[in-house]
Amino acid sequence: MNCRIVIKTNSHYSYLWPIINDFTKKLGNLSVFIDKVPDFKFNSNIELIVYDKNLSYTERVVHLIDSMSDDYFMLIHDVDLILNLDREQLDKYLSVVMQNDIDRLSLGVFDNPSSSISQNDIHLCKLDYNISKNFFTPFDYAPSIYKRSSIREFYYKFKGESYKNLELNSCAQSYFHKNLSSYGIQKNASINLVYHRGFVYTGDFNFLHITVGGYFLEPDTYFDLKDKFLEIKDTYGIHHIMTQPSSWIKKNEI
Repeated sequence: MNCRIVIKTNSHYSYLWPIINDFTKKLGNLSVFIDKVPDFKFNSNIELIVYDKNLSYTERVVHLIDSMSDDYFMLIHDVDLILNLDREQLDKYLSVVMQNDIDRLSLGVFDNPSSSISQNDIHLCKLDYNISKNFFTPFDYAPSIYKRSSIREFYYKFKGESYKNLELNSCAQSYFHKNLSSYGIQKNASINLVYHRGFVYTGDFNFLHITVGGYFLEPDTYFDLKDKFLEIKDTYGIHHIMTQPSSWIKKNEI
């Protein structure tokens, strides 16, 4: 079992490409969904899938889905840098997703034990409306495993919608709630929680959401990943990105 990993990016975020290159070397084959063939040389384990930047965000994702034959895939956006992604654990989660015909599994951590699935030491919970202060539910752009056929219907239904607006579209959230099953990782004693920018991930699936609207946040609001953020910023010389005030962001412990 092998879940295809796709990272969506565009040229405006080319300063992240060297980081993506370095941080995904050990992940095996993956795909980068990109707006043009770049001068930058990605690693040999990365397949490039080029999209038409004149298409809307949702139309681009439909194009991506139509280019694949995989029944399930994982979609990550470039600003969610992969700090750790345990492929063996990912396969275990994918197995539970497939056995329960789940349309979407967010790799964020939630706490909804009243509506949960537990199989083979994997604990998932249903993402109902507004169960989290950290993520939009039942749908957002957090790194997730998707059932290809189901998520294509969703993106096609809202073709023409922009990246900025889709998560905030109440009709889209309502459609997702009524027509697709959405789950996340249920908080439990067997996982290590990692807090940053109001999000909660695990040690096995750890992502750094490095910018918001093209801006860095104040270092303290990266919480558990503050040191990693500062290390990445210095190592890769990303000093042209401005920092926006972000003291309003809380840790939102679960």
